[in-house]
Amino acid sequence: MRLRAAAASLARKRARAAARAWPALTAALGVDFEARFAGYAAQAPLPARGGPLADGRGFARWLAARHELPAEGLLEALAVDLRFVRSPGGLAPRRGPMLKFAWLRQ
Repeated sequence: MRLRAAAASLARKRARAAARAWPALTAALGVDFEARFAGYAAQAPLPARGGPLADGRGFARWLAARHELPAEGLLEALAVDLRFVRSPGGLAPRRGPMLKFAWLRQ
């Protein structure tokens, strides 16, 4: 019982940290954010590098694979991708220039 309560508390803390790092995605998902993030977090471990920013990027990737990433999340993900590169442990600062584009539905 205590272990389950501790795990749930850590999952909520992880979701809150990702929500602070990804405000546009959080706002776009609204009340569904926490439930969707819980589904992602159950399948994906916490990244070793990059903290909540990397965790949120993984969440955005997870949503995109399910065709559920809103345009606001896509734009926020592009902004992160311009500054960071995906690494095995999470995110690492990008060393050179980067160009990305995306087609938005609207």
